[in-house]
Amino acid sequence: MLVLLLQSLDELLASADHVMLVLPYSQATHHVIGEDQLKAMKASATLINMARGGIVDDAALAKALQQGLIAAAGLDVCFQVARKRVFCEPGSSGPWGIPPRNLTNKEK
Repeated sequence: MLVLLLQSLDELLASADHVMLVLPYSQATHHVIGEDQLKAMKASATLINMARGGIVDDAALAKALQQGLIAAAGLDVCFQVARKRVFCEPGSSGPWGIPPRNLTNKEK
């Protein structure tokens, strides 16, 4: 078993292939993942949010996806984020009115 001792969230984000968020929403967790955190992630990383929408800054996520700063995002909750490279849980197609689907970097 491999155990990593990390000193900061940015260090964790920089080393992770997949980041899964499972935490309650509060003032302390509002936009805990924003532009700086997304920039710290690998370009090949996937962000998976199983928590609440306010934990991730939607505008920063859309920008990160559009710029290719991260490879993809999987969202259990969908707000105003970029359509490309986003997977939404069935039943939560968000404001777009499109069926949930998995979109990859190769799809334009």
